[in-house]
Amino acid sequence: MFLQVLALLALVAGQAQGPGLQAPSRGDGAQIPAGMTMLPPDERGWQRCMRPLAADGTANSSLTVRCARVVNGEPKDCVLATGQDAPVRHRAAARCLAPLHRFVDAQGQPANGGEVVIPVRLSFTLTIYH
Repeated sequence: MFLQVLALLALVAGQAQGPGLQAPSRGDGAQIPAGMTMLPPDERGWQRCMRPLAADGTANSSLTVRCARVVNGEPKDCVLATGQDAPVRHRAAARCLAPLHRFVDAQGQPANGGEVVIPVRLSFTLTIYH
């Protein structure tokens, strides 16, 4: 029997899938101040942050990272807002994911502003071939 495990990651509607964990191409579903745009996270960093959740089967879960402010394009004072079905791993993922996101203003310059919310959804699919 051949066992194949696919971990599918999605940042709300920014679907990414495949055997390698891939960063989404856009931050659909994020709540950000008007005039600010969220840039996609670095793929390697995204994989590093999410792999522990996928590896232990913390499946079909979601978490929300809430950051109090954005300074020079970087989210600051970030916490895990939701995602308590695996609180220790989710807190670690939130701490890891938050700095990967960058925010720019309408001119493409690093943004400064208020609260941002970054929703992350992890789904896990197990496919068995025999």
